[in-house]
Amino acid sequence: MNLNYFSVELEMVSLQIPWKLCDKQTRLVVVMKVKGTDEILCGYNPIGWDKPAGNSFYKNCNDRFIFSLKNGTIQNSILSRLEQPTYAIHCDASQGPRFGGGCDLVMSNNFNQDRKCWSRKKSYERRIRNGSTYEIKNDYASFFSVDEYEIFRLAKNPKFIQISSLNIANGLLILSVIN
Repeated sequence: MNLNYFSVELEMVSLQIPWKLCDKQTRLVVVMKVKGTDEILCGYNPIGWDKPAGNSFYKNCNDRFIFSLKNGTIQNSILSRLEQPTYAIHCDASQGPRFGGGCDLVMSNNFNQDRKCWSRKKSYERRIRNGSTYEIKNDYASFFSVDEYEIFRLAKNPKFIQISSLNIANGLLILSVIN
């Protein structure tokens, strides 16, 4: 499987780094490691983001989804497909990758600091985080920070793979692939 791979360790990282990796790139998978947990939050964007020079805007797309990988097993994971294609992709220069018009999954500025990223159910069919993490007073948002993130760009004609198992060990996501 051919893919381009970008990885960033978050310490003194600026918001410009995600835009340098994502701007006008297509077929992107964004992977975020939630700080203090074994939770991985991800999103797939087939048509890419465009960094706006002025006001933010939305892009329409049907083939987008977000998902979470929890507790080291694929059985505890949640897949959420897009319900409102008009709000599939939000391009906003003041934030990193943003999935959905209702901020269904957002990596904001200073995303490695406390509560600078969030998830809520608006444009996608399901919440991707545990229900107990959502706050009523904040429009049912679940706030978190990110230890590190990775961005993958899939090949134009990828070979399909089947994943036989998924584990998280020592902070690494391990996929076992069936040949």
